[in-house]
Amino acid sequence: MSERTTQVILVRENAETLTCSDCAGSLEGIDAFGSREVPDYAPIRQVMNQVGELYMALRHQFGDKIEIDVVDPRNQVFLIPRLIGDCRRHKNSLGTLLKTVFFGIAPGKIIINGVLRYQRELPSPATLVQDVQACLDKSDGEKDAIASSLS
Repeated sequence: MSERTTQVILVRENAETLTCSDCAGSLEGIDAFGSREVPDYAPIRQVMNQVGELYMALRHQFGDKIEIDVVDPRNQVFLIPRLIGDCRRHKNSLGTLLKTVFFGIAPGKIIINGVLRYQRELPSPATLVQDVQACLDKSDGEKDAIASSLS
């Protein structure tokens, strides 16, 4: 990927710890840890499915033009250095970095070019595609301005 490519981080749900499941599937419908009450995992599953739909829409629309990572929020070893690098690469302010680190590392958040863009509700696939396209257009405009200034 190029130095200034558009980078999207989709922070997914913690499927393994919150839904009594693993990479092979869910264990819903059985006694949860000896309890007769099985928690309702529908809201968590909805976020998981929405993040999957958003990923598929981005991949379908942009292919390899953008970098997409779907990340477990517990993966701090990846996320913190990645967010610092994105902040530097896209010349974001320290305040933006701190806001993204403190509020963006949770399930159902979307970070574009190091900036927390969606934190309350996940957008529709069409809305996210438009937002990423706007970032690509802005990036292309900056590249054109640099190229014209060099010639």
